[in-house]
Amino acid sequence: MNENYAINNGSDRGPSFGIEDLIIWKASNFRGFYYDSSRSKKNSYEKPISKTENGFGVGECEVFQIIVQ
Repeated sequence: MNENYAINNGSDRGPSFGIEDLIIWKASNFRGFYYDSSRSKKNSYEKPISKTENGFGVGECEVFQIIVQ
């Protein structure tokens, strides 16, 4: 795992992990209707984060930091 891609947070979406291994966001179509477009695809991590690569909704999300001492 390349640590440069471990976690990213953009102004237009929630956190993303890896290179599209997990992206959490909500997008809108041309009419302004919002739809859930979070997705997961195994790229950077050894194992997939989710069993589906299709768009899915996220109701709640918590992100934790692990500090090794």
